[in-house]
Amino acid sequence: MAFTMKNLNARDESDAAGEEAPRKEVGAVVHAVTILRYLAKANVPDGVTMIARATGISPSTTFNILRTLTHLQLLNFDAESKTYRLGIGLAEIFAGLIGMSPTELVQPELDRVSAWTSALTVLWRRVGDEMVVVGRGAINSTVRIETEMGTRIPVYAGAIGRCVAAAKRLNATELKHSYGQLTWENPPTWKEYQAQVRLAAEEGWAMDDSQTYQGVTAVASAIVDANGEPQFGMSAIMLTSRHKPDVLRKIGEDVRRSCERIAGVLYPTSQPSNQG
Repeated sequence: MAFTMKNLNARDESDAAGEEAPRKEVGAVVHAVTILRYLAKANVPDGVTMIARATGISPSTTFNILRTLTHLQLLNFDAESKTYRLGIGLAEIFAGLIGMSPTELVQPELDRVSAWTSALTVLWRRVGDEMVVVGRGAINSTVRIETEMGTRIPVYAGAIGRCVAAAKRLNATELKHSYGQLTWENPPTWKEYQAQVRLAAEEGWAMDDSQTYQGVTAVASAIVDANGEPQFGMSAIMLTSRHKPDVLRKIGEDVRRSCERIAGVLYPTSQPSNQG
């Protein structure tokens, strides 16, 4: 079995962890990051009006933030075209990230998801016909699922397998063949599996609820490259019934957003994994 249950018996914890406690955000910082992210994705210089329209931030606020970011050399301003683009100051900030492996870059996200879900959050890498565990989030829950680095599962197995199948756009014949090769403890019917893969394509995340492994629920999303090929994936793996359906959906959406951000860093021109 790829996953095992571990009980540390250190302290009592709720069996149904919610989202991390809300924190008060600083509006100006949120707006500044939103603008930086927009310009990074746009990959072309833009003016105040276009940036304000695209980000939903008021023109006056946009102008003031752009002027401040320019003064800090995080943006460059072209006086002739009245447009802004990313500046050399960002390179100074992110110099420490250059040369990091994908696992090192993703580790903070793995830790973050594990912290608020009390789930084992793992990073998968697609290697041939298998998905291999190459990263794990830190988790403090006393009763939890564990797996070893290097653990391998068939590429279409579990929640992450449904996401991979969706991203690869397998036709019905290919998908049914792959389904027939999988091992389940509580197998879904072929029609159920096909519907779950279709839903993963629509929503960008998938769930395996005690089907591959009895008593284990996994929520996952794929990380695709610039060609839409799934290269990595992230799963939040937990004891079945630990979370209610509405929380599982929030976890799925959070994992999807996380994978989209990671894809944007690893493969700057990649598309979201739910585009099908």
